[in-house]
Amino acid sequence: MKAVLINPNLGDLEMLSIKRKVPPLSLAYIASLLRKDDIDAEIIDANAHGIDSKSDFWKGLKADVFVITTSPIDTWQCPHLDISQIRHIVKRIRQGNPSSRIIINGPHGTTDPEKVIGLLGDVIVVRNEPERTTSGILSLMKNDLPYKHVAGISFTEKGRIINNKGINTSESCLDDLPIPAYDLLPMDRYKYVLMGKNFSIMETSRGCPYRCSFCLKVMYPQSYKMRKKEDIITELKELTEAYGVKNVEFIDLEFCVNRKRIMDLCRAITLSGIKFRWAMSTRLSSVDSRMLNEMAKAGCCLVQYGLESGSERILDSLNKDIPLETALKAVRETKKAGIRTLLYLMVGSPGEEEDDINRTITVLKRLSPDYISVTAATPYPGTRFHERLCKDSQQHNFCSSRDGIGMLAKKRIRKVYLSFYLDPNHIISELSAIRSFRDLRTIISGFFAYFVPLLKKTID
Repeated sequence: MKAVLINPNLGDLEMLSIKRKVPPLSLAYIASLLRKDDIDAEIIDANAHGIDSKSDFWKGLKADVFVITTSPIDTWQCPHLDISQIRHIVKRIRQGNPSSRIIINGPHGTTDPEKVIGLLGDVIVVRNEPERTTSGILSLMKNDLPYKHVAGISFTEKGRIINNKGINTSESCLDDLPIPAYDLLPMDRYKYVLMGKNFSIMETSRGCPYRCSFCLKVMYPQSYKMRKKEDIITELKELTEAYGVKNVEFIDLEFCVNRKRIMDLCRAITLSGIKFRWAMSTRLSSVDSRMLNEMAKAGCCLVQYGLESGSERILDSLNKDIPLETALKAVRETKKAGIRTLLYLMVGSPGEEEDDINRTITVLKRLSPDYISVTAATPYPGTRFHERLCKDSQQHNFCSSRDGIGMLAKKRIRKVYLSFYLDPNHIISELSAIRSFRDLRTIISGFFAYFVPLLKKTID
């Protein structure tokens, strides 16, 4: 049996944040599991290769089963709004493989399987975490065994959509997952503009114990799951030694949930002697100076914090529960440890007014991070943010909306970006922080690859 796993190229449909091209990690996990069952697996990363969804390339693929993700693992919590382009891929695959099965995984099918099946036709939708459920279905197919009893899947039967209840309990442990099949990926194509090339992502935990109202968490387990540090070190060694990776982003939703775990992991990285730089994301309330110093010693070069807004009123409505003074201390301590900072911000939250935007701009001047990333607040189904908008009769189509950004939001995004990046104090601070050619290259590449296109987009 042969399976082709596809990461679609959905294009730049929204005003996305800091630009990255990253491995489709969940597909690489699935490929590793399939190999253990002697199933021939191939990964097509159309996003990395720039393969258009309407290309005839898809007609030429041959496989018994195709697995398509509507959103790679690094954007499970904030996926593209529009997956209509996947319909073009499915159409062309069927033209070349009329009898092959197609499996869809990702947050769209998890949230609304009926809508995804209505859009794509006769497909099998895997809800929630996809790795073991998907590989389990293929194992059953390989052995000509029935699969329609599998928990957590949706499919059509005699014109009806069947939604099997439950979640595959075998997804409960991250340590049971093998190292992703990086050898099936174009590792030389991945990069993060704030870190450079020779880049990959990694997962050290899954889930998040916090309850921000805007975050889509349907793909994540109810409990917070952590990997053993020994397995993390083993994977890091493979990435750096076998694939020449020098920059890694740990894509955990909340990296610093367990302080002891992070301290132990940082010490293990330092003792391993692995030479690489890394980034991660965490809450502004989760760090302290000792932890940050240990992280810097282990190679951390960038911490990404979710500030979201500089308005206490908006923060309360988002259930962030982080005082602005806590944010100020966290950014100050991070920079003191020699680690650069990125703050994520949102505009367009319910009830947001121009005064809230001005407060955010003022707070940014106080915090003085190295980078900011501003996006429009998106009402994903399954979040309290979406529920609130539905009560106000502001419906939102998750699977086919072309652009969730209105003109007012675009103007406000542009205002925040311009006020921050063109602030003379910020420019002077960035120039004075240059210590190496790498620092200079990061600033220049970031300006041309990210900031200039952003200005063009927001002016349109």
